[in-house]
Amino acid sequence: MYSIYEAIEKHTYSMASVVALAIRNCDTPADTRLVNFILRNFTTKELMGVLAIVVKQMDLTSFMSSIISVKGLNVLANQDHAPVTSVNGTGVSL
Repeated sequence: MYSIYEAIEKHTYSMASVVALAIRNCDTPADTRLVNFILRNFTTKELMGVLAIVVKQMDLTSFMSSIISVKGLNVLANQDHAPVTSVNGTGVSL
């Protein structure tokens, strides 16, 4: 059986990397020095607490709902209804 301790040991570096990405708030990979700082200075309880806050702040439910609602939107469908301009008279802007 997979114990909680095995899971913590296996995924601690990944959890610290996620926290480091949240601290930096950019798309580049987490700096190894920051990850190591987090691993040395956070207890497991503190790391789990910060990770829970990060996941909560990500608000994945709203994000997924937005993606689902935008999926049905067809941006190209509005090209047929372009306003007629006095320059070309065709309804297509140049």
